[in-house]
Amino acid sequence: MRNKNIFKLFGVTLIFTILFTSCSDNAPISPVDTQNPNTEYIQTVASSTKKPSDITIPEITKPDDNDVRNILNSVSVSNKNSFVKSPVEFFVNKSNAVCSLNITFENYIDIYTLQHCIVDVNISEGSYRFSDNGVNADGTINLTAQPDLIITDESGTSEKYAIQLEREVLDLPVVNIFLDGGANQSSIDRNEYSKMTFYMDCSGTAEFESTPIVTGGIRGRGHSTWNWEKKPYRIKLDQKASLLGLDKNKDWILLANYADKSLIRNCVAYDMGRELGSFVWDPSQYPVDLFVNGEYQGVYTLGEQREIAKSRIDIYESDTEADRGYLLELGGASDEQLENKYGYFHTNLGLANFVAFADPKPEKITAEQQQFIIDYVNKAENAIVSGVGYEDYIDVKSFCDWIIIHELTCNLDSCFRRSCYMTKDKGGKLEMGPIWDFDLAFGNFFVDNPYYNTWFTIGSDPPKKDETENTAKTADTVETAETAEKEPYITTNWCNYLMYNGSFRNTIRERWFEVRDRLVQRAVKSIDYYSGKVKKSQAENFRVWNILGINVGYESYSTAGIADYDGQIQYLKNFIYNRAKWIDNNI
Repeated sequence: MRNKNIFKLFGVTLIFTILFTSCSDNAPISPVDTQNPNTEYIQTVASSTKKPSDITIPEITKPDDNDVRNILNSVSVSNKNSFVKSPVEFFVNKSNAVCSLNITFENYIDIYTLQHCIVDVNISEGSYRFSDNGVNADGTINLTAQPDLIITDESGTSEKYAIQLEREVLDLPVVNIFLDGGANQSSIDRNEYSKMTFYMDCSGTAEFESTPIVTGGIRGRGHSTWNWEKKPYRIKLDQKASLLGLDKNKDWILLANYADKSLIRNCVAYDMGRELGSFVWDPSQYPVDLFVNGEYQGVYTLGEQREIAKSRIDIYESDTEADRGYLLELGGASDEQLENKYGYFHTNLGLANFVAFADPKPEKITAEQQQFIIDYVNKAENAIVSGVGYEDYIDVKSFCDWIIIHELTCNLDSCFRRSCYMTKDKGGKLEMGPIWDFDLAFGNFFVDNPYYNTWFTIGSDPPKKDETENTAKTADTVETAETAEKEPYITTNWCNYLMYNGSFRNTIRERWFEVRDRLVQRAVKSIDYYSGKVKKSQAENFRVWNILGINVGYESYSTAGIADYDGQIQYLKNFIYNRAKWIDNNI
């Protein structure tokens, strides 16, 4: 006996179509006649994208005793988190003895939910059971295992309903997070981890393998983005695991990209960084569909948390040595650190402020280590301002490439405001990178110059001097920390002095024309790749977050006015081409 079960995942309509016969417990089940023209009708419905109200099922009548023993009254489906679905409508098609169970879900349903359903069958007499292949240890039903529903009346006659699931799979990996103890999503805290179970289903994509169920914790992350409706998260697994084929680690992030309506800006930027190949580490992010407690949250990007580790930023670690590996964030002091005045420093000339100890963290770094890295950064700053000997303190190639990628993408935070990272390995020089945080780049920040005819890494009030002259900035002419706190954006920084230095400018000009074409090509190729993968899921994302054409977050007015996803992607491509032309003419 065959049963057709149709699953439209992002309508979302499920149509369970069941062929049945009546038989005694020992009687054989007759196979479906594959030559029957009605079978072709079932296949046609299976491939349809119409809603249930648009589909006409021929010759439908209520079941009667002449067709089948009328003991099946109703079926309902829910999941173990009590997201109850509508009762199933029950029909019989006389012409081919088809019993249809039509189930309409309001939301996009993931495979994990389908594997853990509660199916309530109401019969007027007798008993029912599901075949063992579809019953989970907790009593829930795995509909994807194609279990049989067997109904037996009081006389011992059985009817077997074989459930065969067909579903349209979206193209992204699906991340499922279930909070322990019945906690709801609103209970997730910005600072404290909530216990969770994590599972990633990659059956919809050929690139990755699914991740087995693991335990861990989840908390909020981000600065201003944590206050937006669509929340970003940080997850810490109890055991190291490889996600999306990346090196094993416990620490991962889920970025909401709420104000980035392309949903892929970070993914594209990190691919561009890999194309340059000059940073100590290039983070990876990939779009996923996120479910929390079985409820769809939209398209997120799952990626690696930046940290000093063999699988991430692989530089020398030591608990006690002063000359060790350091990760610093320019402008990275948290609200708590600012309030309590710890965990960060300002350089002596005020060109780098609120420089936070990202790794080792403030609670682990020793006083000797703090003083070592502070002294080194100040020496580098003095050399950059003087224009003499800065090559002894900084890795020039990484600084050139960092400026190039931030200028091509117009990342306004690159004026040393926030999310600007530097590393220093044991015995090494300061290197810019890893690059980070591009959701408001590529022409997507409301305080951008609307014509993009300016430099973005160079702050305001550039040095007033001849290009070849190297006059040091004195203490009485620099911004103080107090000034920087009042006006944190677009302040004079190291890039002002590097870009006004003739030797550095010649170096970066040569580098730009060396990498320009392949950097632009890589950007456009990545835009096409990721937008293609996101194409189906973005419709579900913007059904949940109905923000296309509406200004949200710190989004630019240009992107806010684009009310369709294809338009957002075209804007992204056009921006890259136009910005590259501007740099050609002005570098």
